Amino acid sequence: MEALVASLRPDAPTWRVRDPLDLDDATRELYRRAIVNPSSLSDAERRKILRRPSREEEDASSRELCGSTMSELITKAIQNHESLTYQESKLVMGRPKESYPGEMLREKLRMSESDRDLLSKAMEAALTEDEVAAQTNAVAVQNLWRERSSAAWGALSDFDRALIKRAVHIPWQDHIINLEDPIRKAATCGFVVFYSNAVNWLTFNERMQAATKYGFDLCMSKIKDSVREGFTLHGLQYDDAESLQDRFAAMRDVDEIPKGLRRDAFLYVDDEAMQSQELSRPFLWLWEPQETAKPLKVNAKHIAPLLIARLTQRDLSTEKAQKWPFRSTSDLEQLHKVAGRSMNGAGERDGIWPPRAVSM
Repeated sequence: MEALVASLRPDAPTWRVRDPLDLDDATRELYRRAIVNPSSLSDAERRKILRRPSREEEDASSRELCGSTMSELITKAIQNHESLTYQESKLVMGRPKESYPGEMLREKLRMSESDRDLLSKAMEAALTEDEVAAQTNAVAVQNLWRERSSAAWGALSDFDRALIKRAVHIPWQDHIINLEDPIRKAATCGFVVFYSNAVNWLTFNERMQAATKYGFDLCMSKIKDSVREGFTLHGLQYDDAESLQDRFAAMRDVDEIPKGLRRDAFLYVDDEAMQSQELSRPFLWLWEPQETAKPLKVNAKHIAPLLIARLTQRDLSTEKAQKWPFRSTSDLEQLHKVAGRSMNGAGERDGIWPPRAVSM
């Protein structure tokens, strides 16, 4: 392990050499007792070995992150692990923070080989049978999430990934969550989507859900479970002769738009958008009620989280928050200006937002 770290930067001293960690006699004795007689451990001793806080602190943190206590998560992981979210699987694995594996690695690197082996065996022995079973199932779930992340990585370009990573720094998630009833676990966000009579909505929606969630899957450690689960594309059929702007405005006026969905903009699908689904940059149309600007083509792979983040910025309180980390506001005219610089792979302007690689 030390050789691996040293090989990454050969001129740098390892953590153990630079800042060694020697276990005291009481800690070594605790670890040995855990290995020989784990049933003798108190709950506090188990938590000390496993680097876990008190039960009260652990449950409070678990409720805040996913709405369940740790014991409830353990039960869920044993009985219904397929339904574990990414955050829940992390908590079951004993990793409440992304930094935990790195912190644990650094601690072990500071130990002697014998102390490191002693700690590892003690941590394994300190787990209950239920925790072992739950963690085994959680590993399988985490592997599935990693597969989704890998698929998202392959579906997005370097520039796409950079835009999405910028979007997760916008405080849009907290804003959406704060608008919800605290009793609910899912924080609804998304769009009304109008589709023409020619569209098979069930099939189309399945494809769109997959495409739009690439951004969520790419940055899964940064996307909160309640937002991921609350993401919605609310499909409504329309007649070709219908004025979608007027219909959406009328829905808004009589409060027919589902709570949490954007009330200032909607998406729609026509024949051109349908045909784009076979291309590398499939799009939907974005429009706003009574907006003078024409509809905007939006890359389906950027509806979540980039489009949600940019539109949510309109609701934030300061001018800086409404723009950062981008250079402009998200009014429709400005989005059109940015999309006007977009080109397809053949070098032809396609008017799709966001463009492939220009300033936002």
